[in-house]
Amino acid sequence: RCSACISSFIEDFEGPPVASGRVIKGFGGARTREVMKGTILWKWLDDNGCSHEFRIPNSYYVKTTEPTRLLSPQHWSKCLKDQSKGNARESTDSQQCILTWSDNKYKLTVPLDYRTNVATFRMAPGYQKFEAFCEKAAIDIFEEEDLYDGDILHAEPAWISDDEDDNDATDDFEKMTAPGRIAIDEAHNPID
Repeated sequence: RCSACISSFIEDFEGPPVASGRVIKGFGGARTREVMKGTILWKWLDDNGCSHEFRIPNSYYVKTTEPTRLLSPQHWSKCLKDQSKGNARESTDSQQCILTWSDNKYKLTVPLDYRTNVATFRMAPGYQKFEAFCEKAAIDIFEEEDLYDGDILHAEPAWISDDEDDNDATDDFEKMTAPGRIAIDEAHNPID
């Protein structure tokens, strides 16, 4: 039974977590010490693909070698109600777990893994790792600069060609962009 949300990802927390004085008792009586407490900021997509952000205070940070995120539905539900964001619920049957929130306005259906019987879902996609890479590489992503003038973030169009054809890549690209077709390069720029 998980009475609070837990993460082993420090980047999930708003600001640095603080010492909690708590010990987490796990399976077989194993104890995890040095548990920190803070506010988790998690984002996930609903069944319609819309992203939702949740601030979950009084959550626990546990430094482990296993990447871990545990959602406590009762903790999450109480936090949403305390934040005047409506009721949240979780229900589980033999095949799936269903999370609803904002008084049943939104829903996330998560199938149970047939091997582990655990409902696991992904966080919403984001660009934090890309932004961290750019900062480390001293790349100003907000600088108004032409990406096609030798910038290291330039992406070339990609296509697949079989080895049996003697045509070069240019011929394949011209076939791909024949009238009536639009090719999209990896930088998501339409090619006329």
